[in-house]
Amino acid sequence: MKYLVFIALSFSLFCCNPDNNRAKQKEYAFRDVTANFVRDTRVTTFIKNGKPISGIVTRERRNGGKITWEVENGLATKQTMYYPNGQMERMLEMKNGLEHGSFVIFFSDGTKHVEQFYNEGEAVGIWHRWNSKGDVVETIEH
Repeated sequence: MKYLVFIALSFSLFCCNPDNNRAKQKEYAFRDVTANFVRDTRVTTFIKNGKPISGIVTRERRNGGKITWEVENGLATKQTMYYPNGQMERMLEMKNGLEHGSFVIFFSDGTKHVEQFYNEGEAVGIWHRWNSKGDVVETIEH
């Protein structure tokens, strides 16, 4: 149960829209790209002029930071968020739009806070969480 709460909290911090947590689908339009996030499948697609895109998509965040997606054929392969100071806040690797590889969260000073691993959307491996002093405060095996 403890690791389920950890997963839910981590995912909600990373992907969910705090203004509309009950939405099954959320569409974001920025510049000339539309990003469509479907909550049930946890997949975000990127469309431009009605067609899937490939490349880098960047959006400014309300807090002054930024978020970038590396996109291939309309599906994200990597999502990276940055603090306003330019320090990486979190990074998620993906395959076919699903979590695949590592998900890492950092404190604003660059100290690692969370490290998780996924295989095609499923939690795998050993997950760690550290406090701001660098001490391991939680370890979960999947």
